[in-house]
Amino acid sequence: MVHLAVPYKPLMRFLYLPCLLLLFVFATTTANAQCSGSFGDPILYEDFGSGTGLGPPLPAGVTDYNFTGVPCPNDGDYSIVNYIGDCHGNSWHNIRDASNKPNGYFMLVNAKQLAGQVFYTYTADASNFCANTDYEFSAMIVNVMRTSACVNGGTRPNLTLTIETATGDNLGSISTLDIPPDGLWKKYNVCFTTTNVTSNIIVKIVNNVAGGCGNDLALDDITFSARGPVITTDYDIPGTGGNINLCEGSTGQSYTITADVAAGYRNFQWQRLNNGAWEDIIGETNSSYTTPSTTGLAAGVYQYRVAVVKDGNIGSLTCRTFSTPNTITINPKPVLIAPADQSVCTGSTLQLTATGGNTYVWRRPNMPASPPGSGSISINPATNADDGIYEVYAISDKGCISDTKQFRVTVIPPVTATVSQSTDVCAGQSASLEATGGLYYQWFPAAGLSQTDIANPVATPSQTTTYTVRVSNDACFEEKTVTVNVLQYPLAIAPEKKVIFEGQSVVLNATTRGDNIVETSWSPATFLDDPLLLTPVATPPYDMTYTLTVRSASCGESVSSVSVRVYRKVTVPNTFTPNGDGFNDVWNINQLYTYAESITTVFNRSGQQVFHSEGYNNPWNGTLNGQQLPAGTYYYTIDLKNGTKP
Repeated sequence: MVHLAVPYKPLMRFLYLPCLLLLFVFATTTANAQCSGSFGDPILYEDFGSGTGLGPPLPAGVTDYNFTGVPCPNDGDYSIVNYIGDCHGNSWHNIRDASNKPNGYFMLVNAKQLAGQVFYTYTADASNFCANTDYEFSAMIVNVMRTSACVNGGTRPNLTLTIETATGDNLGSISTLDIPPDGLWKKYNVCFTTTNVTSNIIVKIVNNVAGGCGNDLALDDITFSARGPVITTDYDIPGTGGNINLCEGSTGQSYTITADVAAGYRNFQWQRLNNGAWEDIIGETNSSYTTPSTTGLAAGVYQYRVAVVKDGNIGSLTCRTFSTPNTITINPKPVLIAPADQSVCTGSTLQLTATGGNTYVWRRPNMPASPPGSGSISINPATNADDGIYEVYAISDKGCISDTKQFRVTVIPPVTATVSQSTDVCAGQSASLEATGGLYYQWFPAAGLSQTDIANPVATPSQTTTYTVRVSNDACFEEKTVTVNVLQYPLAIAPEKKVIFEGQSVVLNATTRGDNIVETSWSPATFLDDPLLLTPVATPPYDMTYTLTVRSASCGESVSSVSVRVYRKVTVPNTFTPNGDGFNDVWNINQLYTYAESITTVFNRSGQQVFHSEGYNNPWNGTLNGQQLPAGTYYYTIDLKNGTKP
């Protein structure tokens, strides 16, 4: 990017005036001669700008080379880049811009096969120049080729920097000679002096050798500016080196800066930097200048410089050259963040931390101030002697001291906490908890508690829970635990109904649930092998109902019953004689009457039903409809209606 840095008067890159104003009669040519002295704000400063990716092309007429939008140009082309990477098989050095600007651009050129081509040119209006004034035209140039890239090292760039009038008169030039392939930026310049006003000025950078393998280069920081004598300035305080560092709020004073220049330079103008721009200080035109008092100045950097010119040119801004700025830096006081008032428990660690400075000075109660040191101090263990007012101030890396801040540390006796004993409750019941020894109480977990921030909450947990209470008195705390064991109520679970035949036995396989079961018993105990067993063996001769009682140590008892159905043994005779002799006159089936739901049916040999009875309270007498049936063989079915056979 071109910077036309003539103060107060912006210029265009090319400006041609119809009238001729200056005549330049001096020219000098030396190989890379460094022009000494001071320099003015540049008439031209081309640094090509900065950015990511590739930069934009130069305006038309600035170069004889073709712009290409690739990072590695070919013969006859140039690019605006911020870095040379792996170009042409890594035959070029990896290079960034000459002044190390972040993402700074520079002009990368792959020279043409023909010599005499212009790499860069610029025309300066004659009004920018003063008579009897020295000027410098310079550029940073680097050979980008690696030595190994070409046979015999290849062609080295060789350029000429020229200064000429618009009519073609040469005012000065310099040859760079062969630029070594070391990949390092070097400054090349040419100087000249004006006499009378006559013409615009053109500066050029021209290729001296043909292309081929090599002759690839980069340009950056192309500058055209006035050149003056060496200007030495210093404060009236020895040893400052042109820079004074003060602290905000320190005792203010003024400082005198004196300029020392070569003979013939008797015109001075002092300037100060204001919001990034230099401005003349009205009336300050002597070789020394006394600054305003620093009293009350805000933190910041205050800069001053002096402009010098030869006789009669001080009013022309482009003729001035400037001293290196002298600086007064008002360094800010540290913004100290001190510890807040706090409490600490006796015997624990007191940790204090301050921020905002480079080092810190601490003062503890009844103790001298510490030497400057860390922003953190640790006191372990804290005792009653550490109770009181503390002070701290910060010191910046520039030696500036913050305001002193105070804070209080209160050392508190430790907590001696107690808590009620663990207890048992039956499910759904509550237990009162109690802690002592502090000002504040915090219980956790909260499940089942009536309140978590009191000394004596009521606990009704759904399951066994261990509660922790934190007992505190601001800084100190102690934790205790108490367990509420939730006991489940006893539950007796008798088996389903049991069915046996007379003379058989059955196990009453009961189960229980609950906590702290201490006793199980069956009643009645009749026909049981052991009524105190949970699973006794029962052998009842008739129907019985047994009841199981289960008792826990703390949560009562539970009962459950089971019925045992005892079926009588049925004996079916296969003959009877219904002849009225009073003996065996009916079909008497032993114990069938006990089966009230049973069904008995008799058939003759033809399959005809001759008898049917539900239950068997009235045995069959061998008749059908009141008529005696003949003797013979009859068939029967007996359904006891209980899933068993008679």
